[in-house]
Amino acid sequence: MKAPHFWSAGLDPRSREAAPLTRLLLTPLAALYTFGIRRKLARAKPEAIPARIVCVGNLTVGGVGKTPVVEAIRHR
Repeated sequence: MKAPHFWSAGLDPRSREAAPLTRLLLTPLAALYTFGIRRKLARAKPEAIPARIVCVGNLTVGGVGKTPVVEAIRHR
């Protein structure tokens, strides 16, 4: 399967040459970011709150009808 032509239309050939250098520079930053996020998540403590929590939805964003469902649950 070939990539569509518009993926590379107008692409500067120098950007492909710079990709390894960019990857080399960004990989250590990505590792630091990952370390920081994991540390933050590991230090987080669960907290009980005096309210019921209902999760409505999934990874779908926009236009699937979550708001009407939440309103219906709220008015029960």
